[in-house]
Amino acid sequence: GRNQSVVIRSQINQRLDYLTLAPERRDEKLNFLEHNESFTFSQGDIFDTLIDFTFGAAYQTRRFYSYDADIVRLNTTFTRDLSKRLSSSVRYQLEDIKQYNAVQALDNGDFRIGAITPSLTYDLRSSPVNPLSGAFFNVSCEFANPNLLSQEAEDLTINYYKLVSRNRFYVPYKNGTLAISMVGGIQENLAQDKKVINGVEQTEGYIPNIKVFRLTGVDIVRGFNDTEINRLIDNRDVSEARVDKRAYLLNFKVEPRYFINDALMTGVFFDAGRVYVDEVQFDELRTSAGLTFKVVTPVGTLDFDYGINLLRKRNAYGSLEDPGRFHVSIGFF
Repeated sequence: GRNQSVVIRSQINQRLDYLTLAPERRDEKLNFLEHNESFTFSQGDIFDTLIDFTFGAAYQTRRFYSYDADIVRLNTTFTRDLSKRLSSSVRYQLEDIKQYNAVQALDNGDFRIGAITPSLTYDLRSSPVNPLSGAFFNVSCEFANPNLLSQEAEDLTINYYKLVSRNRFYVPYKNGTLAISMVGGIQENLAQDKKVINGVEQTEGYIPNIKVFRLTGVDIVRGFNDTEINRLIDNRDVSEARVDKRAYLLNFKVEPRYFINDALMTGVFFDAGRVYVDEVQFDELRTSAGLTFKVVTPVGTLDFDYGINLLRKRNAYGSLEDPGRFHVSIGFF
């Protein structure tokens, strides 16, 4: 009866192949378990207000595209419903990140990132699990700088913002719904004063690669694997770029859905998206099309998607991209 909860979770992952790592890392004789342990405490209506409070702590070891990392995270979040449809939140997060086994020396080392992220959500969907009509709008902006305990050292000052807007629309028609998703993001390094470090003039700060936009998870472009969709126009993976100015993210999905019955749906889709550094070029968007089959569950739809790459390109090593890819996800769109 106290409106409190405690969640303790542990996840362990063993990779069966290294195809999502940088090609230079696929022959490494490294075979260790990735894991993520977390603790979350939640308290609703703190001090008899309408504000909900959450505290979380986590320790994670994970393999990223161009490096491995041990990550310790602490965060607190305050959430307030402003109306039946409108809600707001503020999160503060402090991360201590140790990166190693990196392709580039730039990515080896310790990083400390303290950031505050205000967020605003306006939810007009008929249902958060399987929306048939309505719309959803969310905007958030992460601010990280030394005043929030981010790193400030001779060779690196972490000072940036990361603005993301997520918008979804659901238009009903007979026996179905047209679902549309539009996502855009911009992040900018604010530590742009010039310094001479190891005899080279460069900005005093840059955005750590672990925080640079990447099309993955909810932002996947179906039909591509992680390494294909996250290549820049010059064929580098985005994690190989030193983002000392700006980076951008664009993602667009259109999906007409047909209801087979109350628990099953099918349809077609068109996806487009790309990550950019310094400059956006809309004519360089990557696109795909495919088929989807969905099973409605209590936590969202279980999606089985097959996407076809509409314009296959060659990577930096001369290999042609795969013609398509099968994806399984739950509750994303």
